[in-house]
Amino acid sequence: MDSVELRPNRRTGAGYGVLTAVVLLLVLAGVVAYLGSGRLLMAVVTAVVGLSITGFLTVITAALLLPALTADRSGVRGRTARGARLAATWDDITLDVGERAAPGTLRITLNGETLTLTGRSWSGFRDFVTLVAGTPAAASRLTPPAFAEVRRLTNSP
Repeated sequence: MDSVELRPNRRTGAGYGVLTAVVLLLVLAGVVAYLGSGRLLMAVVTAVVGLSITGFLTVITAALLLPALTADRSGVRGRTARGARLAATWDDITLDVGERAAPGTLRITLNGETLTLTGRSWSGFRDFVTLVAGTPAAASRLTPPAFAEVRRLTNSP
């Protein structure tokens, strides 16, 4: 395996995208209805509150759709939830398990940002674990609890 692509679960992000679009349409319909009936104050209140909610949902949607990481034998590169580009060699990365992390969870710290990776929330997680286990430079960056978790996930003795 030369490289692995990690992406958040797209179905969840797409669901938030649909919700965002529906809320925006309802806000616009409400504003138009209030303006049509001459209720200017209600139109303004609906626009301000509705667009604030729509903006919040847009941020959540982007955080679920934008991140994409590619891991290979040299390191990890890609884009974070905040849209920042990153590129790090395995020497600059720490792989750990959180203190109260559920089984099947790895925490990767690179360029000062920490991401929690699980098979449920990130597609490509299993392949990532296999890549880490089979790449000496990556395996050397595992903390002892993360090493035990990777061994468990790959069913290694």
